[in-house]
Amino acid sequence: MAVTNLVDKLRYPVELSKDLPGYDPAFAVRGLAVDVQTAWICHLTHTYRVSTAYFGREQVPKSSIQKSYSSVKGTGVLPPEERRQRLRPLNDLFSMVEACLLADVVQYFKDRKIPFDARSVVTDVLKAVGMAHISGDMHRAVVEVPRRAVPQRPATRDRGRDRSITKWLTGSGSVH
Repeated sequence: MAVTNLVDKLRYPVELSKDLPGYDPAFAVRGLAVDVQTAWICHLTHTYRVSTAYFGREQVPKSSIQKSYSSVKGTGVLPPEERRQRLRPLNDLFSMVEACLLADVVQYFKDRKIPFDARSVVTDVLKAVGMAHISGDMHRAVVEVPRRAVPQRPATRDRGRDRSITKWLTGSGSVH
């Protein structure tokens, strides 16, 4: 639905509809943030430091993270006002869809060497997901097939195999 909005309403390339891999429940968790200036999907520590970031589906090198988020005091923690302007929290289930779609759209442009404005792509992806939510299309789809819309957590005994996938998102080896 959101990809259709990007293509039909926001005039993104028609190939997006065919080429994007679709929602990946193993890619994102609630509690991330998107940097609207860079289109990086970030994990923040409890002190609001960006510990890990992805640009598309590729991890951003630590040196680039440190350079991008260096503070005047040299602590690496963005001042609260700058943090509010730059980082948009991704806290709910819809945000997980936004994170996956943003990563896929950015990766699509990167793979094809298509120049893009990060802020515009972030804004458009968030808008496309919002349109799917507000229009009622998403709600109708959830009612039709509720199992597809509600993420399934692995049983306790199976969580160990998912740790490597989600470790970068949670900052530790455990997922609760």
